[in-house]
Amino acid sequence: MALTALAAFWEAAPRVNAQQDQPRIPRRGAASLDAMLSRPSGNGQEETKQVREGTLLSNQLGEFSMTGDRISFHMADPEHALDVLENLALERVWKVLKDTPNRQWSVSGTITEYRNRNYLLIQRAVLRVRGAPERATP
Repeated sequence: MALTALAAFWEAAPRVNAQQDQPRIPRRGAASLDAMLSRPSGNGQEETKQVREGTLLSNQLGEFSMTGDRISFHMADPEHALDVLENLALERVWKVLKDTPNRQWSVSGTITEYRNRNYLLIQRAVLRVRGAPERATP
């Protein structure tokens, strides 16, 4: 009986698209993300700021690097690197990195925040061939 009531409640609940209200960083948006990650301070220096939790990264070009047991994703500006959270996609990247470092990747994922730092949760990482034309994705 309780399961029937729960099923009826679930069916009556409004559906929400979790990604509907999430900010997106546009494709090929290295300059856009770099602008989001830094702001000018009053003394002419740039300060690092946080990007909102849940911001989606879409086909961002950059490179991965290993520091100890952590992997970071570097975009156009090497100062704006995001530590990458562990998941199966990162394990696949790591397998390629240990054999061929310093390669360019096209990465999509979600930016998270913990203790005033941003991290990247990879959803898709594609190794790019240097000099190959980039094709549009829908």
